[in-house]
Amino acid sequence: MRTSRLLVGLAGLGLALTACGGVNDAGTDDAATDAATEASAPASDAPASEDGGGGGTVTVGGFNFPESTILGEIYAQALEGAGLEVNRQLDAGTREILLPEMQAGNVDIIPEYVGSLIATGYGETPETDPEAALEQAREVVSADDLALLEPAEAQDKNVFVSTTAWAEENGVTGLADLADAGDVTLAGGPECEDRETCFAGLSSVYGLDNVSFTTIQEKSPRLAALESDQVQMILLFSTDPVFEDGTLTILEDPENLSPPENVVPLVRQETLDASPEIEETLNEVSSMLTTEGLTSLNAQASQGEQPADIAAGWLEENMGG
Repeated sequence: MRTSRLLVGLAGLGLALTACGGVNDAGTDDAATDAATEASAPASDAPASEDGGGGGTVTVGGFNFPESTILGEIYAQALEGAGLEVNRQLDAGTREILLPEMQAGNVDIIPEYVGSLIATGYGETPETDPEAALEQAREVVSADDLALLEPAEAQDKNVFVSTTAWAEENGVTGLADLADAGDVTLAGGPECEDRETCFAGLSSVYGLDNVSFTTIQEKSPRLAALESDQVQMILLFSTDPVFEDGTLTILEDPENLSPPENVVPLVRQETLDASPEIEETLNEVSSMLTTEGLTSLNAQASQGEQPADIAAGWLEENMGG
């Protein structure tokens, strides 16, 4: 499904970005994507300053899926509440696009995910223990003069999902069981195909040679393809609000193909040095973020609420506005 999408101009970055996948590979439904895009227009055309903090001005970036846009808005609004001026570059693209922009000094802050940062951002195999993975992530980003602040309890992991009916019919409870399930097609975002934490890992880690891949960008058509048996397995986020009625089954992943994915602020060290209030502010945000809370945020996005409004409501409820 390598469907193309409209290029979005990033003012101040000097880039045209193709919005073609999320940080954890999963796509999003049309309503949520539209809501995220409408609310992610840059607050200013000014680029990130060369000194990182810019005397109180920072650029917050985000990946091109609603959860990241909402988290970026939470970061941005919290920092504005702390007295900083914030440029927004949300819904901007994949990690493969945004991480080099951080390394170049064009983006100051991104809401990141520990395991995906290690695996996709730096090409290393993440540790399976959350604390060890965090220390590993801190080490790899430090070489680029980047820093990770305190992680949230909240995680959003890639999950491999089938219909409950298909799983029961084929005796599949986990990924290893797929070896005896005949021909299986996995649908996911385009980045999934080549990532070891996604489709590529089904072969290299689980030894599955009966699973093929097809690209379906958005969540809604991906779910439709699963329900109509066009595909037998899809990639979703663990915080997608679609698991409540029992019609979908998350397949067990005993080899930890999906690593620890705690949400954590990634910040340029120069920016932290110039604006030390960033650390206290975003650490407070992280201390309030839970996995259940992320699921609720995504549910609001799927109902068409604007990311800026969702973020403002979360801040009011958890940090007093």
